[in-house]
Amino acid sequence: MRLIRSLFVVLACLLSPWGSAVWAQIQPQVVERADGAMGRTLVELGGGFATGSGFVLSPLPDGRGYYYITNYHVIDGGHEIQVGFKRNNQIFFYAAKVLHTSRELDLAVLRIEPLDADGHEPGILVLREGKPLKGEQVAALGYPGSSDQINERRDKLAYFETTLTQGAISKVAPGSFNETGRTLEIVQHTASVNQGNSGGPLIDFCGSVLGINTVISVWSSDGRTPTNNTFWASSANPIAGFLRDAGVPFSAHKETCDPENPGSGPPQPSDGGIWVILAVLCGAGALVIGGMYYVASRSRGADAVRKSGGGAAVAKPQGRAILAASMGSVSVQFSAAQLQSGVTIGRAGENALTVTDRNLSRRHASLSLTDRKIMLTDLGSSNGTKVDGKRIEPNVPVQINTKSKVELGGIALVLSRP
Repeated sequence: MRLIRSLFVVLACLLSPWGSAVWAQIQPQVVERADGAMGRTLVELGGGFATGSGFVLSPLPDGRGYYYITNYHVIDGGHEIQVGFKRNNQIFFYAAKVLHTSRELDLAVLRIEPLDADGHEPGILVLREGKPLKGEQVAALGYPGSSDQINERRDKLAYFETTLTQGAISKVAPGSFNETGRTLEIVQHTASVNQGNSGGPLIDFCGSVLGINTVISVWSSDGRTPTNNTFWASSANPIAGFLRDAGVPFSAHKETCDPENPGSGPPQPSDGGIWVILAVLCGAGALVIGGMYYVASRSRGADAVRKSGGGAAVAKPQGRAILAASMGSVSVQFSAAQLQSGVTIGRAGENALTVTDRNLSRRHASLSLTDRKIMLTDLGSSNGTKVDGKRIEPNVPVQINTKSKVELGGIALVLSRP
């Protein structure tokens, strides 16, 4: 008991504003490493010109260029797209071609090839999958238009110099970026962004990507200042799912940032397809935090998920179960609180019910409780969802009950009362 108290005291000291000075400022070596992967997206439109932000994911298999990610709305309607990088007081331009897009997730992957970039090799940013931590310190990198007021000419070095802002994660919650968009995990934060930041990364203090900055909150009455210092980024989790579905190689890990040694940075990519790399926890303080977090998460995981036959993960209800959902021999029970927050079904491991069947999409469908009604939503799946023999429209909730005949990609989903 005394040991537990001591561990919590150490943890409180490390996480307090006075216990760890490194939380106050992101380290220069981390910024330099992230800057190396940043590009300014230049889009020629029918009636003008637009810019946004983005970053490099990985080299192309043919070695002629790189995979590059940004927001869909940045390149939407563009006739010609280029990406400019600043390195060692030089600007290097790449021609860009759109490869994969998701209007619902507001994401686009580009193939970029050098125009006049001989000798230039951009850096690569690493995605951090897993739950972003509320209160965690973050930084936003990008090219906000507000900073262009003092450097409007494209040939100026300053035009391709990123702007860095810092803040903290305020909230992590499901949502969508438009009325008809797919529900995804969104990170709300206080690292100031502006028009032009779209497509740029939200990074932790080790330089790993926690999300892509996409939306500014409602503007205040002056039309210039976002209310409540609220900015939104799509989480790295749906981004990773989108990239895997598209077959785009990228680097990812699931370790939280070590605040005592941020200069170590995220794991760096190596040759291969999709890299899954573990970060290294350094320092005595980090070992305490990492150990406690690992034990706690393992305990939660043991309570929340247990493996069963048929390649499915079964979630135990948080509270009294009100609904059982069965697929094959697997039965899952959900509480009212879980359903009110929404639960997903698919073949990806982050779903509440995971079934590794090729007929299911990674995030195939969701169940939710609204006004005491069970609602089923197809999340834009490839093989569709049927209710009583009729295929339902993607992203349009449909009321169902325990007598409904539901099929996800041809696989029966049976609902019953526990």
